Amino acid sequence: MKKLFLLLPLLFLFEACNVEEHSAKVVDSEVEGLEYQCAGLFKYTDKNGSISCNHMPVAFMLGQIKLGLLYEIPQDSLVFPQDIVNVSRENGDDKNLIKVLTLLQSLDEDQNPENGIKIPLEVHKKLTTFIDIKDMEIEEIQELVENQLERNITFKEPVKVLLHLQKSMNRYHLPKLKSKILEEFDTVINNNSTDNNSSDNNIQDNNDSSNNKWDNNSTDDNSSLETNATLPKNSSEELNSSQEKTQENNSSLESNATKMQNS
Repeated sequence: MKKLFLLLPLLFLFEACNVEEHSAKVVDSEVEGLEYQCAGLFKYTDKNGSISCNHMPVAFMLGQIKLGLLYEIPQDSLVFPQDIVNVSRENGDDKNLIKVLTLLQSLDEDQNPENGIKIPLEVHKKLTTFIDIKDMEIEEIQELVENQLERNITFKEPVKVLLHLQKSMNRYHLPKLKSKILEEFDTVINNNSTDNNSSDNNIQDNNDSSNNKWDNNSTDDNSSLETNATLPKNSSEELNSSQEKTQENNSSLESNATKMQNS
C-alpha cells in the first residue's frame, strides 16, 4: 500500500509530462498582443502571433471582451478569426466575424493592419467590463470601448476589414471569402470602371467628330481656294476676247476708209 501511494505522484507527473503541447499562429496579419487563456493560464501572442497551449479549448480576449473559443488547432496551424468564432473560413458574412475583425484592426497600435496588428497592453488593462461579443451589436461595443479607453476610436468599415482579411488569406492560398458585402463592393467598382470606359469612349467620339468637322471645313476651304484660283484665268479669257473684238472693229474701220478713198 505504501508503494502504491509513492507511485501515484509519479504517475501524475508522468501524465503531465506527456500532455501534448498545441501551437499555432493567429492571423489577420500576424496578431501580436492578443490575450488567450488555456488551462487557467493567461498569455499573450508574440510578434509572430504564436500561441502555445497544453489544453483545449483556447479562449481569446481583449481585456474582458470575449472574442471566442478555439476548440481544436486547425491542420495548417493557422488561427484565422473565422476559427475563433467557429465558422467556415469561406464565410464572410458572419456578424461575429466582422466584430472580431473590426476590433482587431481598429485597436491595432497604428491602425495599419498592413504592417501587422499589435494590441497594446493598455487596451487589455482598461477593458475591464466582461462582455461576449455575441451579446452586443458593434455600435454598442464601440461605445463601451471608447468609454473605457477614454478616447474616440475610428472603427473600420466592414468592407475594409474583409478586404484585408481576404488579402491575408491569399498569402496562404486559402479560398476566396463568400460575402455579400464584398460582392456589392465589386459590383460598384465594376460599374464605376464601366462608366469611366464609357466616358473615355464619349471623349474619343467627340474628338473624332471634331476632327471630321475640321476635315470637312478644310475640304470646303480647299474648294474655295481652288475656285478663287481659277478666277484670274477667267478674267484673262474675257480680256483676250475684248481685245479680239477691238481688233475686228479696227479692221472694219480701215476697210470702210479705203472704200471711201476709192470712191
